[in-house]
Amino acid sequence: MRSLVKKIVFDKDVVKRWYDRDDVFRNIIKSTRFKYITFMKYDFDGLTNPPRRFLTLSNTRKSYDWMLKYGKIGYVPTSMYIDVDNWNSKRPFFSNNKDVYKEQREEFFKGNNYRLYQLNPDFVMDIDGEGMLESWGYAFDIINMFSDFGIMCRIIPSGKKGWQIMVPGYKTIKKEYFVVEGKESNTHKVLAWNIQEYLNIPKGIIDLCAHDELRFVKQPYSLDGRNMIPLVPLTFEEFIMFKQDPGRFTDVHNWLEDDFDYRGMAWHGTESMDELVNVIDEWIDKQ
Repeated sequence: MRSLVKKIVFDKDVVKRWYDRDDVFRNIIKSTRFKYITFMKYDFDGLTNPPRRFLTLSNTRKSYDWMLKYGKIGYVPTSMYIDVDNWNSKRPFFSNNKDVYKEQREEFFKGNNYRLYQLNPDFVMDIDGEGMLESWGYAFDIINMFSDFGIMCRIIPSGKKGWQIMVPGYKTIKKEYFVVEGKESNTHKVLAWNIQEYLNIPKGIIDLCAHDELRFVKQPYSLDGRNMIPLVPLTFEEFIMFKQDPGRFTDVHNWLEDDFDYRGMAWHGTESMDELVNVIDEWIDKQ
């Protein structure tokens, strides 16, 4: 079933100009090293199409250009996503032939075979309020807390009404699965819920489903397919400034001359989440 997006904003010339940039290419390639890529296309009447998953890029411009053509980037409104999961080098490369692809997918999921290729996933706080400014306040609380503990993370606008804060898999806790009352959960989902409670963030603001199996999030340095908002990782100073001047950061034209090689993934901090987890565990014990 397809869902309806209220309004599509799309300028193919601007979109093509964006993705043709060498620095955008280099940063997208850099962030997809251990990831599969997903495309979500939108019809001009606002209907979304089923996502196309499990595309893998090699570290070449030829592969990148082929991906843009394959995803019809610059021709139809399209959002790019990458997996929350990280995958090892032996992960399958899926065919573009629909029949072969279908067989490969079936084999990939048979008996949870895919878990043989999984590395520790990233820890993502996916924050969605009524709009980006409302979501900004909750994102600020999380970023401020992570900053207090020096946790390595990056923050990007999610393109419509929220924010994504991501801690790389090698800096977060191990994602372990367990069953409670017949339902599977995992340590990442529990940690996200605990952070929500610790910061007194209303339920429904943080998308806890982002910690389920095989989830994907917006691709850094892509353009949102619904409104062309650039999903550029922000420095802490830029994130603070967003509240005073959101248009400066959501208008793609304001970014077309920036040097993204210098910016990179705009990481904040260098530490793991271990100390924060200990503090939250102590807080829980006192409740």
